[in-house]
Amino acid sequence: MTRGPILTIFTPGRGSSDVALERFPFVVGREQEADLVLDFPWISRRQLILNLDEHGIIGYPEGRAELTLNGEAWSDPRPLSAGDRIEAGSITLVFDAIGPHDVDLDERAP
Repeated sequence: MTRGPILTIFTPGRGSSDVALERFPFVVGREQEADLVLDFPWISRRQLILNLDEHGIIGYPEGRAELTLNGEAWSDPRPLSAGDRIEAGSITLVFDAIGPHDVDLDERAP
């Protein structure tokens, strides 16, 4: 079985965790309805929206809180690539286009 794209979240004092991007649009923000809730005062209610199109996964910065993508200010939609680092305050999200793989023998071609 193959897992799709993931975000690895690095949170101060809480370590890291992986979140699978299983549906789109995928909302990151402080609001409780977000797919990934980051309950910190420096995070906007809807900080980032990830969506899937023919070019891959596109990140749409939203809200008023500042985001950086690979160390540069980020305010316009952009396609994400494996290893991209998104930072909001002291939180870092690392995008992995494929994610870890587990091979299920039933899924292999004969």
